[in-house]
Amino acid sequence: CTFHRDTGRSDLIESVQAGCLGREFFENKKGETHPKKDYFEDIDNCLVCNSDQLLPLINRKGLNIVRCQNCGFGMQNPRFKEERIKDIYKETYCMDDTYSSQHAKELDELKFLYGIQQVRGVRPVLNSVLDIGCGQGLSLSVYKQSGIPEVMGLETGKYSEDLSSGLQIINRDFASISSDFKGLSLITLWDVLEHVHDFKSMLENMHKALDDNGVVLIMVPNLLSLASRLIRSQSPTFAVDHINYFTDKSLARILEDVGFTVMLKETVISEIDNCRNYLEFKEPYFSEPQYEKAFDWLTPNYIHANMLGSRLLFVAQKNQP
Repeated sequence: CTFHRDTGRSDLIESVQAGCLGREFFENKKGETHPKKDYFEDIDNCLVCNSDQLLPLINRKGLNIVRCQNCGFGMQNPRFKEERIKDIYKETYCMDDTYSSQHAKELDELKFLYGIQQVRGVRPVLNSVLDIGCGQGLSLSVYKQSGIPEVMGLETGKYSEDLSSGLQIINRDFASISSDFKGLSLITLWDVLEHVHDFKSMLENMHKALDDNGVVLIMVPNLLSLASRLIRSQSPTFAVDHINYFTDKSLARILEDVGFTVMLKETVISEIDNCRNYLEFKEPYFSEPQYEKAFDWLTPNYIHANMLGSRLLFVAQKNQP
């Protein structure tokens, strides 16, 4: 509860749970909520393996999430149309207050530093890095402080107009990666890929933009996290701006398909207190757990050993030509 309040997440979670976030994209018909056809499109096959075995997984107030029975990938279906995606972010992104809070910034700095540590376990020397979807550029500041000589960010939103001193943030569509960047050591995506329609093409373009030993770091929500499994439709993971839902197996398959070798994969962020609250019959996000002994087995080690954390963190290296 303190974490959500300190990082500005409380209003967002309440809005998602109440169905207020993105409410204008849905309509009520005969007592049921449905996606508006102007905003959503039907998908016939899995975006990862092309299987047509798509089964319903989550429905929250008209937002439908399906899961492929062949590869495990999850996605909106109907899916928010790419040409209408700007309508979600048209004025201000719903996470602005969260990202701007001092507590969130301190946690993000630790997150970015941890990511660079993990990358250097695969590739010790990093000459250049591009962070896609860099927001306000905090990641770039951390990368500079960690000793990477050339640091760049790509951002299509409003943050590109508010450049912090000394940060190179480029306002350009993510599809231009392969034509605008060459010979990069590292490309990072922190909570970005779940928003991207043609994520395979994006990863292919990243592959072209890297040097022969180039590395990607990707963090995405984990569809199979314990919190998502327990809390289900009330979890803010299932939101109108999240069109893709990755599992560790489906993300590994995608990366391998476009020419990467997965060097490291793990889950981060346990959400243990949220899970305990749910198991103790409390509201999961705004309560304080009583730490009943019956659930003492629920530890960070258990969560991460079983890939049940809230986020997937992958480091993958470009295959040698």
